[in-house]
Amino acid sequence: TEAALVALGLEGSNLSYLDDFQTGLLGAVWYWNTRGLKGLPLRQCTIRINGGLNGIIQRTIYYNKALKVLGEVP
Repeated sequence: TEAALVALGLEGSNLSYLDDFQTGLLGAVWYWNTRGLKGLPLRQCTIRINGGLNGIIQRTIYYNKALKVLGEVP
């Protein structure tokens, strides 16, 4: 969003700038932190971000893979 670009010091940039991996990742972290999602269960995060549980099965699979990569036990 434009707010993410402003927070990242990229105000005036085109939103497609968030398509870049590094900037997109920083934008996602910004969103996560500004929405108070840290520590919430995946299901609750999904509801807050998407307004429902659409895609929760695939998201859970990705989440569990990420936990394994990071050395956590799902």
